[in-house]
Amino acid sequence: MKQYSIKDLERFTGIKAHTIRIWEQRYAIVEPTRTDTNIRIYFDDDLKKLLSVGLLVKNGHKISKVSKYSEEEIRDYVYEIEKNALDNNTEAVVESLIKCCIDFDEDAFEKTFSHAVLRLGFEDTLIKIIYPTMVRIGIMWGVNEFSPAQEHFFSHLIRKKIYVAIDGVNQNDRIAENTYLLYLPFWEEHDLGILMAYYLLRKNMANVIYLGPNVPILSLDDVPRQKFSKIFTFLTAKENKKVINKHLKEVAEKFGDKKLFITVAQNVYEEGVEIPEQFKRLYQPFELAQTV
Repeated sequence: MKQYSIKDLERFTGIKAHTIRIWEQRYAIVEPTRTDTNIRIYFDDDLKKLLSVGLLVKNGHKISKVSKYSEEEIRDYVYEIEKNALDNNTEAVVESLIKCCIDFDEDAFEKTFSHAVLRLGFEDTLIKIIYPTMVRIGIMWGVNEFSPAQEHFFSHLIRKKIYVAIDGVNQNDRIAENTYLLYLPFWEEHDLGILMAYYLLRKNMANVIYLGPNVPILSLDDVPRQKFSKIFTFLTAKENKKVINKHLKEVAEKFGDKKLFITVAQNVYEEGVEIPEQFKRLYQPFELAQTV
């Protein structure tokens, strides 16, 4: 069973640790287990409840009243907020998807995702809901608060959706000279970011050569240079900065005649990553579609 510290809960729910302690002591919203050294330990049920309670409080419910709600009442109120969320903001939908991942509830995930696509369209669902969900559960930042099983569950469901969407994009009227090479360096495993970029590029009539994750730099030489004019990569996993900087320098030297684009997760960038001037930094992978 996955365990969480109070700082983990703060990071996932956006509720300050100080507030969680008050809710715990004054209203018994959660009842953590304590270690021999009196450190609070929380579990999945605590996280799910805090996500729901936090959502209710953000939407006008007083915590003193929420503390007296039954589980059924909490569920009903949350459902009403989620039902109206796409008309106002998407935070409730993001938190709903997180709870689906915690519970490994594919049916609930499919229902939430389908409703979002119906209301927003597939592209906006990726940008406004799925990407923020990825950030929240740590997939893009290399954070490990979610178990690997939960990460893989989420990734598998979204990956299927994106591949189907890519296959459904019209293949005609593409300009051969406008071809992007998409890859992740050899230490990068999570490919949802570049898969999203792949879909958006194809939708915007660009050609894509998709190599996927864990690509050694020598493998880039195997793709004929005349086959592509632009390269995009995405750094999300923490790696030794010397390794990262060496890789980027080699790519810049080898492919300086191409247009190079890169997205770097903020926590990776803060480790001292040096982006060569040949690269244009995009702060989100979706910005790549604007370069077509």
